[in-house]
Amino acid sequence: MKRFLTAATLVIVLCLSVAGGQTAPPRPPTAKLLCVYDGRCVSYDCVQEYVGGFIQDLRDTEGTFALCVRSDRPLPLALANANLRLTGISRMISELYGLTNPVLFLRRKSGVVALPKAPSFPRDVIFREPIESGEPTELWFIPKGAALPSHTEAVTPNRFHVEELDDKLPVSKRLRMLADRLRERPAYGVVWRFFGDEKKPSVKNLQRQMNAALARAGISTDRALVSPYSVDFVKARTGIFIVEILPE
Repeated sequence: MKRFLTAATLVIVLCLSVAGGQTAPPRPPTAKLLCVYDGRCVSYDCVQEYVGGFIQDLRDTEGTFALCVRSDRPLPLALANANLRLTGISRMISELYGLTNPVLFLRRKSGVVALPKAPSFPRDVIFREPIESGEPTELWFIPKGAALPSHTEAVTPNRFHVEELDDKLPVSKRLRMLADRLRERPAYGVVWRFFGDEKKPSVKNLQRQMNAALARAGISTDRALVSPYSVDFVKARTGIFIVEILPE
């Protein structure tokens, strides 16, 4: 009996010593929200200073950058109307810093999830204050092994295609071309109204022109979007382009 009690005591002591030496398992990596852009970032300097800084800090960390647009619009329209120029940012991440990390485009419907706190795009920089904004856009970094931000759908950059129409053509002709392209294939159209002069062109009039052009072609008006967009270095003009998600 004494031998049994001694052995049992040794087993208990051994178990306690092993348990005491154990460490908690490492937590899995999680995606990090770097910055939120609630106003358009329109110039190269702005991109370099406020986007490039975040990317530079993470260039040696294995993972994926993601640009998430908060929008209830169809995916192509949401990506096209982001507050960051997604195709340009993607190229900058991949080429300018020589990163092999891929880039993802994400969309999340507005108001579906509470986000962690993150710095916003500075709105007090001279000549950077946009008069109109598009869809709020988030810059994320997703370490290797981490899940995507919740409630998002993802698209790789090589599937997000943008085809611009010549802005030297009359707006009426470009609207007809827009309708023709939308009729030919399952894409979406975006009309950007640039303005930089004192008299702000009417976005409502442009929307009315576009809807009329689509109606004449038998195209649903929800396949196109008129997006106000202001910069400080151009005169009033209109840019029209087609966006679509290409098949795998």
